[in-house]
Amino acid sequence: MNSMSKLEKLTERLGATLLRWDGGRLKLSSSLSFSKLTQQAEQACAQFGNTTAPPPPPLEQRLNAFIKLRRTPVQMQLCDWRLVAWGLADLVPTYARAIEDTALFTVILKEFNARLTADTLNRKMWFGLLSSYLSYKPEAQSGLECWKQLRELLKRAFEQFKGQQKSPKRWIAVVEQYRDIFSDAPGKQLAKELSEDKVDALQVFKTYLPIPDESWFWKSMINNHLNVVTALNDEAFVTRIEPMLAMTSILPSVADTVLARLLTRYAESSQHDQSHRVLKEAALQRWGSPQIGSSRNRWSVNVEDFVCKMVMRWFAKEDLETFFKLLQGERGVDRDRLEYWLRFVDQIGFTRLVLGPQAMQDYSSDFVEFRRKNKDRISQLKGGTSEDNAFIMQIGDYVIVEFSRKGNACYFRPYDQNLPFKLDTKILELNSVLKRKSKGYEALPHTPTYRGWWHKYDRWFAERGIYPDKQPPTKQPSNKLSYVRQPQQGSTSPMPNKGSIEQAISQALQFIEAESVKFSITDFRDNGGAFWLMIPTPSQGLQNRLLGLGFQYKQGRGYWIK
Repeated sequence: MNSMSKLEKLTERLGATLLRWDGGRLKLSSSLSFSKLTQQAEQACAQFGNTTAPPPPPLEQRLNAFIKLRRTPVQMQLCDWRLVAWGLADLVPTYARAIEDTALFTVILKEFNARLTADTLNRKMWFGLLSSYLSYKPEAQSGLECWKQLRELLKRAFEQFKGQQKSPKRWIAVVEQYRDIFSDAPGKQLAKELSEDKVDALQVFKTYLPIPDESWFWKSMINNHLNVVTALNDEAFVTRIEPMLAMTSILPSVADTVLARLLTRYAESSQHDQSHRVLKEAALQRWGSPQIGSSRNRWSVNVEDFVCKMVMRWFAKEDLETFFKLLQGERGVDRDRLEYWLRFVDQIGFTRLVLGPQAMQDYSSDFVEFRRKNKDRISQLKGGTSEDNAFIMQIGDYVIVEFSRKGNACYFRPYDQNLPFKLDTKILELNSVLKRKSKGYEALPHTPTYRGWWHKYDRWFAERGIYPDKQPPTKQPSNKLSYVRQPQQGSTSPMPNKGSIEQAISQALQFIEAESVKFSITDFRDNGGAFWLMIPTPSQGLQNRLLGLGFQYKQGRGYWIK
């Protein structure tokens, strides 16, 4: 207490001396007060005690130190040995890594052991050795034994540092807390804390330990963490996806590992059919679209095929819903077409939206958000009206092009060298490209038929061995409604028998679709009645064809067959 009083009196005397020296014009600075000096001293101690990991010295300096060690070892200085500590895992040109050169490593280890015994192995050297330990991949068998010897040296040196500390030091406490870094299962403690939502632990760890971004430790730790997360039930696992992805911004070197494990676990969950927005966007940003050829290699390297197909289904479903909902505008949702194509969503291998001027320039929130998320998956449509949009998809060996405006046929093309456009082309022209005639193309309208236009499309696919998802055929589709050759103008046929009525109806509907006239259907055959076609204003040619097929006409009602 007396010593404290003397220090207080000393500061007062110093202040009084300054006042006399300046003629009383100076005010006693608060920095000269005893309490302020004590505070500053505590801050200095705290700063010293919380010393963060030192940065690694430049690579060139480290390499030069090893060249010096090999050529003129007797000239090695303290600063040279410090550089050597940091560079044991460096690949020196024309030489092997020091940790893989048993003879050289023996010399180095002897030097640092001697310094440890003499108590001259300082903190910066120890951190350098730790960085080398964490930089070298232990699976590299050529240097494994030397790596293990380095680990033992680090453990002994740390125990010595810990026993010599006069005041608590933060970096020593951090190493002590995570000392499994020197075990055969490193990273479990940090992984455990991260699993308990102690997210600050990762930043503290990186602050006080010089772990290179590409260190094997991060992969070991993150795999331990992922083992815990992926073992959770589906509901709990989904809640951990976003925190796990957030860690990749701090540890970009493990981003591929995290994404792959999360996507695989999600694909195995009961929710795999439901798109996970954050997971999908993270994968798209990291690897690009799995639908685009240039990106497929990145996907195939990181995840299995079933995971890739899950994400492609997400894109296909979202694109279909966007196309037939968002792009319909005031005309409303084209529910029939949406529901039809969703039946094939598991088989859609590629999708691309081709937006016209109106959709590209629409700044409503829905459009802005969609364009932002899918900027690399959208093409511009030229030609046609401002309201025109197109949707390209691949099913099996065929490319299908749908258009948003009603009245357009759907184009089916073989996916081969005759395709008149590339699937990921940024700008596509409506008439000269997307609707261009090419070898093998077909254009099928959406004109209603008595069994629905779905039946016509299903028949087209079935003839090529393609069927809706989870609906494999049990037998070949019926040909009873196959189109037959169109009769010549004005030809007539006798009244059809019961066995030929279906064929007559099918051919009649083909004639109607070809002329794009409005009509409606009423079918009373299940009750013993007739099949009716109500056509307000048929052309003379169409009327002749219907009569020639065996239809009869009733004034005010239409054409019927029975």
